[in-house]
Amino acid sequence: METVFSLAKAPRYPSPVATIGVFDGVHRGHLKVLSETVRWASEIDGTALVITFDRHPERVLAGASPDSITSLEHKLHLIARTDIDVCVVLHFDREMAEMQPERFVREVLVESLAVTGAVLGFNARFGRDAAGDEQLLRLMGRRHGFEVRTVGPLLIDGEPVSSTRIRSHIEAGELDAAARLLGRPFALRGTVVHGAKRGAGLGFPTANLNLHHEATPPRGVYICRVSTDGGVYWGLVNIGMRPTFEEGEAAPTKHVEVYLDDYAGGPLYGETLEVEPVKFLREETCFASPEALAVQLEEDRRTLRTFRSTIADESKSA
Repeated sequence: METVFSLAKAPRYPSPVATIGVFDGVHRGHLKVLSETVRWASEIDGTALVITFDRHPERVLAGASPDSITSLEHKLHLIARTDIDVCVVLHFDREMAEMQPERFVREVLVESLAVTGAVLGFNARFGRDAAGDEQLLRLMGRRHGFEVRTVGPLLIDGEPVSSTRIRSHIEAGELDAAARLLGRPFALRGTVVHGAKRGAGLGFPTANLNLHHEATPPRGVYICRVSTDGGVYWGLVNIGMRPTFEEGEAAPTKHVEVYLDDYAGGPLYGETLEVEPVKFLREETCFASPEALAVQLEEDRRTLRTFRSTIADESKSA
């Protein structure tokens, strides 16, 4: 998939069919829209194109927003797994927020991309005050010579799949329910950054992740699967405030630290890890000393290895 971060540098693609949206989570509802975009582009031997934004609009409109299900990097990774040809990432700032929907259509869809068709999800909106909708897009399409198609909602348990619904499941720790709506196991994706190296001092070296504002499950320790550039490992992930070391901080920060079992490679700094929490193990606890924490971590590792053995035995018997 080609990714374009500037409309000024976007080439003229053959017969572009474009869809517009935030696509936070790239969930099953989004996949339905992306699939229609790809199918239509294929019908006319054109280009399947996604238009999205470099941040959640609420971060500009409201000054803050809930953490995203997927960071921009994670979102692009997931869209690239589909058959979309091009993703255009627009910088969402105050100027973009103030752009009237008619101007957005004219400058982005018509003048910059020369779209042949536009696909709109059932609740997609665009332009200032979210005033751009299906009716306006069809009107603009007739005026500028492009066709518009819409995609209805994907219902699960009688309700539309939505990013808000999925985020609520994640924050409640209902990861199986979130996975059902996402269409894949829930996973965190982040960049390994330098930490205090306390884990290494306890015999449990961990990778500290910068999640770039991704939503996390409740605080605690989870058994997880970790995908790295070099392979897939079982491990433990701690999501929380590190109370044994940082209790009493005026503004404690939530950390995500990953221990990879049997990993024998070099430092992972700068690499991207995808962490899939598989099983909740225990609450995060403030231990009396680092030594007491080390004892618990050793017990956690034994539990992890027992779990791995059970999974392996079940796979063999299947």
